[in-house]
Amino acid sequence: MIKDITAVKTGAIWNGGQGASFKDTIEAAPDFGPEIRLNGTLYADLMLIRMKNGISAVLSNIKTGVEQTCARCLDNYVQPLQIASAEAHFYEEPPQHDYDLLEVYLVQTRDMSIDLTDALRQEIILHFPMIPVCSNRCKGLCPSCTVNLNHQPHKKGCPEASGKKTPPPAPDIYQPFADLKKLIKKKN
Repeated sequence: MIKDITAVKTGAIWNGGQGASFKDTIEAAPDFGPEIRLNGTLYADLMLIRMKNGISAVLSNIKTGVEQTCARCLDNYVQPLQIASAEAHFYEEPPQHDYDLLEVYLVQTRDMSIDLTDALRQEIILHFPMIPVCSNRCKGLCPSCTVNLNHQPHKKGCPEASGKKTPPPAPDIYQPFADLKKLIKKKN
């Protein structure tokens, strides 16, 4: 079982030659920086395959929980994440082709190890919900009295509570065709 994803030892499969493979499980609590706050442990299955010019790391059954802030009520909650599979290639030397430098990972030849942190961080960010919501039933914040409607009712005198909703402010958007409908009606 791998507890530290920053230094996964690859010497055995590196010396095994092309096609050598290695399987293990990951149970770690890595620090991915301020944008990803893990809630507990990250679990995954790992398979390393020796390729011609490096190592391919195939991660599968990735499971973890990430702390998020609800876009409706602004409460923090834990978003469970399950990722079927992810793959990263670790090269012995930087490739000569036109690769995206953010996706080029290198084998640490000094101690024959690889660091899975950045590859996993990118994969987790890709699986974040576009708009994080704590629940489908989340009522959110009242636009008038700003209370969290999941925890308490509207404040006394709130126009939203009486059904007298305040109209949204007029958008300050340039609308070049706004009068087109009037012009068409005049010509007909």
